[in-house]
Amino acid sequence: MVPLRRLLPALAAAAAIFAFAPAARAEVLEAGNAPGLCLDFGGGQGAIYRCTGSSTQDIGLPQRGSGSLKVSGSCVAAAGAGQVLYLARCRSNRDDQRWLYDSNGALVNKNGLCADVEGGRRREGTRVIAYYCNGRANQRWTVGGDYDGGYPPPPPPGGGYPGGGDYQTALLTPMHAPGMCLDVDGGSNRLIIFTCHGRSNQRFSFTTYGETEIQVGRNCVTAPSSTGRQLYVARCTGAYSQRWSVQTDGTIRSASGHCMDVDGASRQPSAEVQLYRCSGKTNQRWIAINR
Repeated sequence: MVPLRRLLPALAAAAAIFAFAPAARAEVLEAGNAPGLCLDFGGGQGAIYRCTGSSTQDIGLPQRGSGSLKVSGSCVAAAGAGQVLYLARCRSNRDDQRWLYDSNGALVNKNGLCADVEGGRRREGTRVIAYYCNGRANQRWTVGGDYDGGYPPPPPPGGGYPGGGDYQTALLTPMHAPGMCLDVDGGSNRLIIFTCHGRSNQRFSFTTYGETEIQVGRNCVTAPSSTGRQLYVARCTGAYSQRWSVQTDGTIRSASGHCMDVDGASRQPSAEVQLYRCSGKTNQRWIAINR
């Protein structure tokens, strides 16, 4: 047995190290409509309170893309529209616990709802609920602390989404089929390829940095609920299914990690554009043509 007197110097050195170690900073989320008030899970439910960096405000955010929001070992869950956010045991297969912190500062649940300061109120104790995404200030959250998820800071109130990066409006042509462009079928609002003509149903707006909506007119490109099904356009809501990222290899990937794909690598007009497992083949690689 080692005599206690021989252990004392080592114990004293270890105590000195811990005494002078810098404290970890909290990752707090400040409400966009209520400066100085932060998302807080005291009592296990979401509300806004004065920002203190306490353990109930220390929120672990996903490092790029989607993932869980963790508070003291539990995960933030969304029960449904109008219901308060709450802490639950973490389960990796639960969609109600998967979140995306997007480049506009919104926290978007995989069920398509956003973390929302109820009623846009600015009072301490106001509930934070899941609600239909609308892009307003009470659904925007500014990160403080050590978060380095890779997104640029959220734009100022009133700034439009997409945010950051090289914003452009362009035609999108699949690499395997020159002369064909991504096209919204006017009869169905579904995506196809068609001979490039440059009219409004072929002009898509997006950003090349991080997560983006892909807008055409007043609508957004929307992913279906499963692979092998055709993409379509719908009213822009900020839903999880409307989040995309434009990769440097030309692939366009959904928030779920699947790719925009010309079905069967067809080169024929009106060929369907679907959501499919990424392969890197030329029928999944798109070239932006600015004109």
